[in-house]
Amino acid sequence: MHDYFIFEPLSTPEFCKLGQCPEPFDRQTWRIAKGQPMGEHHPSKVRLDMDKRHAGLVVPDLVFNNSHLHISTRRLRDLLERESGASIEFLPVAIHDHKGRVANEDCYIANVLGTRDCVDRSRSEFKESALKPGQFSQLRKLQLDPERVDPEARFFRIQDMPAVVIIRGDLRAVLDKEGMTGARYIAMGEKCFLV
Repeated sequence: MHDYFIFEPLSTPEFCKLGQCPEPFDRQTWRIAKGQPMGEHHPSKVRLDMDKRHAGLVVPDLVFNNSHLHISTRRLRDLLERESGASIEFLPVAIHDHKGRVANEDCYIANVLGTRDCVDRSRSEFKESALKPGQFSQLRKLQLDPERVDPEARFFRIQDMPAVVIIRGDLRAVLDKEGMTGARYIAMGEKCFLV
Protein backbone atom coordinates (compact mmCIF):
# COMPACT_ATOMS: atom_id res chain seq x y z
CA MET A 1 0.00 0.00 0.00
CA HIS A 2 1.08 3.55 -0.67
CA ASP A 3 1.74 6.13 2.02
CA TYR A 4 -0.92 8.82 2.39
CA PHE A 5 -0.82 12.23 4.04
CA ILE A 6 -3.25 15.00 4.90
CA PHE A 7 -2.37 17.92 2.60
CA GLU A 8 -2.57 21.19 4.55
CA PRO A 9 -1.20 24.73 4.15
CA LEU A 10 1.82 25.50 6.33
CA SER A 11 1.85 28.54 8.61
CA THR A 12 5.26 30.22 8.98
CA PRO A 13 6.34 33.76 9.96
CA GLU A 14 7.57 34.60 6.44
CA PHE A 15 4.66 33.16 4.43
CA CYS A 16 1.57 35.32 4.10
CA LYS A 17 -1.76 34.33 5.62
CA LEU A 18 -5.05 35.28 4.04
CA GLY A 19 -7.94 36.75 6.00
CA GLN A 20 -11.64 36.09 5.62
CA CYS A 21 -13.06 35.66 2.11
CA PRO A 22 -15.04 38.67 0.89
CA GLU A 23 -18.85 38.67 0.76
CA PRO A 24 -20.84 37.42 -1.07
CA PHE A 25 -18.19 34.84 -2.08
CA ASP A 26 -17.73 33.76 1.53
CA ARG A 27 -21.33 32.52 1.69
CA GLN A 28 -20.59 30.11 -1.19
CA THR A 29 -17.35 28.55 0.09
CA TRP A 30 -19.31 25.74 1.79
CA ARG A 31 -19.56 24.21 -1.70
CA ILE A 32 -15.77 24.05 -1.91
CA ALA A 33 -15.46 22.62 1.62
CA LYS A 34 -17.75 19.76 0.52
CA GLY A 35 -16.04 19.15 -2.83
CA GLN A 36 -19.04 20.41 -4.80
CA PRO A 37 -18.52 22.40 -8.01
CA MET A 38 -18.76 26.17 -7.73
CA GLY A 39 -19.47 26.75 -11.43
CA GLU A 40 -21.49 29.94 -11.86
CA HIS A 41 -21.32 30.61 -8.09
CA HIS A 42 -17.67 31.67 -8.47
CA PRO A 43 -17.41 35.40 -9.26
CA SER A 44 -15.16 36.34 -12.18
CA LYS A 45 -12.82 38.33 -9.93
CA VAL A 46 -12.15 37.33 -6.33
CA ARG A 47 -9.72 39.40 -4.31
CA LEU A 48 -8.20 37.79 -1.23
CA ASP A 49 -6.35 40.07 1.18
CA MET A 50 -3.41 39.16 3.38
CA ASP A 51 -4.28 39.09 7.06
CA LYS A 52 -2.91 42.33 8.56
CA ARG A 53 -2.41 40.61 11.94
CA HIS A 54 0.32 38.49 10.35
CA ALA A 55 3.45 40.19 8.97
CA GLY A 56 4.48 37.55 6.39
CA LEU A 57 4.52 38.71 2.77
CA VAL A 58 5.87 35.74 0.81
CA VAL A 59 3.19 34.01 -1.31
CA PRO A 60 4.05 30.28 -1.19
CA ASP A 61 2.70 27.71 -3.66
CA LEU A 62 0.05 26.63 -1.12
CA VAL A 63 -1.30 29.60 0.84
CA PHE A 64 -2.49 29.45 4.46
CA ASN A 65 -5.94 31.01 4.95
CA ASN A 66 -8.71 31.36 7.51
CA SER A 67 -11.32 29.71 5.27
CA HIS A 68 -9.75 26.20 5.10
CA LEU A 69 -9.33 26.42 1.32
CA HIS A 70 -6.49 25.01 -0.77
CA ILE A 71 -5.21 28.14 -2.51
CA SER A 72 -2.40 27.54 -4.99
CA THR A 73 -0.14 29.48 -7.27
CA ARG A 74 -0.20 28.83 -11.02
CA ARG A 75 2.91 26.65 -10.58
CA LEU A 76 1.17 24.28 -8.14
CA ARG A 77 -2.03 24.37 -10.20
CA ASP A 78 -0.17 23.24 -13.32
CA LEU A 79 1.56 20.43 -11.44
CA LEU A 80 -1.69 19.17 -9.88
CA GLU A 81 -3.44 19.28 -13.27
CA ARG A 82 -0.64 17.26 -14.83
CA GLU A 83 0.17 14.79 -12.05
CA SER A 84 -2.72 14.31 -9.60
CA GLY A 85 -5.21 12.42 -11.79
CA ALA A 86 -7.95 14.09 -9.71
CA SER A 87 -10.97 16.02 -10.87
CA ILE A 88 -10.16 19.53 -9.66
CA GLU A 89 -12.00 22.78 -10.34
CA PHE A 90 -9.47 25.64 -10.29
CA LEU A 91 -11.13 28.91 -9.31
CA PRO A 92 -9.10 32.07 -10.09
CA VAL A 93 -8.29 34.50 -7.28
CA ALA A 94 -5.88 37.41 -6.82
CA ILE A 95 -3.90 37.91 -3.61
CA HIS A 96 -3.36 41.47 -2.35
CA ASP A 97 -0.83 42.53 0.28
CA HIS A 98 -1.40 44.51 3.48
CA LYS A 99 -1.41 47.81 1.56
CA GLY A 100 -3.95 46.60 -1.00
CA ARG A 101 -1.41 46.06 -3.78
CA VAL A 102 -1.47 42.96 -5.97
CA ALA A 103 0.98 40.38 -4.59
CA ASN A 104 0.00 37.57 -7.00
CA GLU A 105 -2.89 37.81 -9.43
CA ASP A 106 -2.42 34.29 -10.84
CA CYS A 107 -3.64 32.09 -7.97
CA TYR A 108 -6.41 29.51 -7.72
CA ILE A 109 -8.61 27.77 -5.21
CA ALA A 110 -8.07 24.07 -5.90
CA ASN A 111 -11.54 22.60 -5.41
CA VAL A 112 -11.03 18.82 -5.41
CA LEU A 113 -14.41 17.48 -6.55
CA GLY A 114 -16.21 14.63 -4.82
CA THR A 115 -15.28 12.58 -1.76
CA ARG A 116 -14.15 9.02 -1.03
CA ASP A 117 -15.42 6.72 1.70
CA CYS A 118 -12.20 5.14 2.94
CA VAL A 119 -11.63 6.21 6.56
CA ASP A 120 -10.91 3.53 9.15
CA ARG A 121 -13.01 4.95 11.97
CA SER A 122 -11.90 2.29 14.44
CA ARG A 123 -8.27 3.51 14.22
CA SER A 124 -8.96 7.24 13.76
CA GLU A 125 -9.57 9.79 16.52
CA PHE A 126 -12.35 12.27 15.86
CA LYS A 127 -15.40 14.02 17.23
CA GLU A 128 -18.58 13.38 15.32
CA SER A 129 -20.70 16.38 14.36
CA ALA A 130 -23.93 16.81 16.32
CA LEU A 131 -25.42 18.72 13.38
CA LYS A 132 -24.25 16.43 10.59
CA PRO A 133 -24.36 12.76 11.61
CA GLY A 134 -21.66 10.74 9.88
CA GLN A 135 -19.38 13.78 9.55
CA PHE A 136 -16.41 14.75 11.73
CA SER A 137 -16.43 18.13 13.44
CA GLN A 138 -12.86 17.54 14.69
CA LEU A 139 -10.09 15.24 13.57
CA ARG A 140 -7.22 14.36 15.89
CA LYS A 141 -5.76 11.33 14.09
CA LEU A 142 -6.60 9.78 10.73
CA GLN A 143 -6.17 6.26 9.42
CA LEU A 144 -7.40 5.05 6.04
CA ASP A 145 -8.77 1.57 5.39
CA PRO A 146 -6.42 0.09 2.75
CA GLU A 147 -9.21 -2.16 1.46
CA ARG A 148 -11.37 0.85 0.61
CA VAL A 149 -8.75 3.19 -0.87
CA ASP A 150 -8.88 3.32 -4.66
CA PRO A 151 -5.36 2.27 -5.75
CA GLU A 152 -5.48 4.89 -8.53
CA ALA A 153 -6.36 7.80 -6.21
CA ARG A 154 -3.47 10.21 -5.64
CA PHE A 155 -5.32 13.33 -4.47
CA PHE A 156 -8.79 13.23 -2.91
CA ARG A 157 -11.18 14.35 -0.16
CA ILE A 158 -12.48 12.05 2.58
CA GLN A 159 -16.23 11.62 2.92
CA ASP A 160 -16.22 11.90 6.74
CA MET A 161 -14.66 15.41 6.65
CA PRO A 162 -14.68 16.74 3.08
CA ALA A 163 -12.51 19.76 3.89
CA VAL A 164 -9.62 17.30 4.42
CA VAL A 165 -7.60 16.56 1.28
CA ILE A 166 -5.38 13.48 1.08
CA ILE A 167 -2.23 13.23 -1.04
CA ARG A 168 -0.52 9.95 -1.91
CA GLY A 169 3.18 9.64 -1.15
CA ASP A 170 4.31 9.43 -4.79
CA LEU A 171 2.51 12.68 -5.65
CA ARG A 172 4.01 14.30 -2.56
CA ALA A 173 7.44 13.25 -3.84
CA VAL A 174 6.74 15.01 -7.15
CA LEU A 175 5.78 18.22 -5.31
CA ASP A 176 8.92 17.98 -3.17
CA LYS A 177 11.13 17.38 -6.22
CA GLU A 178 9.63 20.44 -7.93
CA GLY A 179 10.32 22.56 -4.83
CA MET A 180 6.70 23.42 -4.05
CA THR A 181 6.40 25.59 -0.95
CA GLY A 182 3.76 26.12 1.72
CA ALA A 183 2.52 22.56 2.29
CA ARG A 184 2.61 20.50 5.45
CA TYR A 185 1.98 16.78 5.34
CA ILE A 186 0.33 14.97 8.24
CA ALA A 187 1.02 11.24 8.10
CA MET A 188 -1.62 8.63 8.78
CA GLY A 189 -1.71 7.98 12.53
CA GLU A 190 0.05 11.27 13.33
CA LYS A 191 -1.61 13.48 15.94
CA CYS A 192 -3.30 16.58 14.53
CA PHE A 193 -6.15 18.94 15.30
CA LEU A 194 -8.35 19.82 12.31
CA VAL A 195 -11.79 21.45 12.56
